[in-house]
Amino acid sequence: MNPWKHLEKVRQKSSRLWLGLMSGTSLDGLDIALVAISGSGSSTKISLEAFASPPYSADWQHCLQNFTNPMEVSAIELGQLHVSLGSHWAEIVLQQLNEWQIDPKFIDAVASHGQTVLHLPPESSLRTYLPKSFPNQFPATWQLGDADQLAQRIGLPVVSDFRMKDLAAGGTGAPLLPYLDFLLFNKIGVERIVHNLGGISNLTFLPGSVNSEEVLAFDTGPANLLLNIGMQRSGTGELYDKDGLTAAKGKVNNKLLNQWLQHPYLDLKPPKSTGREEFGSELMRTWLNEAKSADLSLPDLMATLTVFTAESINRAYRDHLPRLPKESFLSGGGSFNQELKKQIQDRLPEVEFRDFSELGQPAEAREAIGFAVLGNQFLMGESTTFPGITGNQSSVILGKLSLPN
Repeated sequence: MNPWKHLEKVRQKSSRLWLGLMSGTSLDGLDIALVAISGSGSSTKISLEAFASPPYSADWQHCLQNFTNPMEVSAIELGQLHVSLGSHWAEIVLQQLNEWQIDPKFIDAVASHGQTVLHLPPESSLRTYLPKSFPNQFPATWQLGDADQLAQRIGLPVVSDFRMKDLAAGGTGAPLLPYLDFLLFNKIGVERIVHNLGGISNLTFLPGSVNSEEVLAFDTGPANLLLNIGMQRSGTGELYDKDGLTAAKGKVNNKLLNQWLQHPYLDLKPPKSTGREEFGSELMRTWLNEAKSADLSLPDLMATLTVFTAESINRAYRDHLPRLPKESFLSGGGSFNQELKKQIQDRLPEVEFRDFSELGQPAEAREAIGFAVLGNQFLMGESTTFPGITGNQSSVILGKLSLPN
């Protein structure tokens, strides 16, 4: 069928079956959500039909870790990775559909966030590396994973590249899911937060009213990112601190903790967003040298990094929210780190921290589901942002479209 005729047919359906794809800063695998979506805008209803997170092979994980440091890779490497990653994701998706025993022809469309390799909002310290003569120093963001490769190999329309429109409208390009959070999880009379602890920590403050102008969302700083790098460079062969057990055995080095808490991002007021450029390999190279000079053991290092992360979240709640909420629902890989959750709860006893699954969805599936909803909004011509949350000046429709032959 002509792809444009297919799109129009999909638009007319009462319920559409979407695949939402998310590869985050943790670089551990591709999240795939199969979501049935009816309606659009305020009438949107969703049902999670299936979810999986196939892990990347060691080779792919190593490749992604090397290529997400913008100061150390070439345009040739990034161009090749962009195409290769899109093709690889198509293979993963087709394999997952086969395991679910679902023929791709029964899927209506795909929404893919992409793999962020550069996020350069106005507040990024990396802007100092740009030549003074560099023209038009606009904010920039770059997500790899060519959507045309996905569309061609899966045979379905793909909506992708969601962040760029937000930047063009004056925003910082993230976080992108406040619209979804308000739509699905806002509860009248109850102020609450939906808080994603992925590689980066981001939250949405929901006002408990119908007034979307009271919604606030921003990146608080790192969540798993520094913790994962700490373990990956420990020589133990571990990719992450499972349940925070290593950190739980350690003792915090308060001198380093207080020094690290001077990071300027933590004091910036929203709207703000961040990524590996601020809290990634370059920063950890410095911090690991400082930890080595202080003769920190691995447990002490992980304890200090975990408390740094928890305290950065505590400061975000206390300094940048209009008031503390009654409850906060934690999603993402960090929601499984018991030591990190304990340290956050200890610092914010006024807030009841709960598992995101209590809202009816798996904690690890939130972002993949969210991008399926954003894709559906794009297809139906509906905006997916609230003015001002990311610094954007107006509500915009996020995404770009790639079609198969």
